[in-house]
Amino acid sequence: KLVGSAQQRESSRVLQHGSIAWHFDYEETAACLRTTSANLEERVASLNQLIPNLSIETVQNTFLATLNGGKHRVTRTEGVFSTVHHEKVFELMEGFPLQ
Repeated sequence: KLVGSAQQRESSRVLQHGSIAWHFDYEETAACLRTTSANLEERVASLNQLIPNLSIETVQNTFLATLNGGKHRVTRTEGVFSTVHHEKVFELMEGFPLQ
């Protein structure tokens, strides 16, 4: 599975949220999921594995160009999480303890 996504439809509106893995650490993920890296390698691929010389800038520019091809305009903003964002992440993580 390359993309993890969720979709909600309501009347004539659609909300789509998804992600594409740029890099995937099989060993680390296997340890977290209590499986083997070989098992994950059979099921998971990252974008930089599928297209090895593809730069992240090319991916970002392609997404923006595609999204901006319609009637809406999308921009990308560089930045880092603020202290408030970090606090919210850790607050949310408390509800999902690691086993």
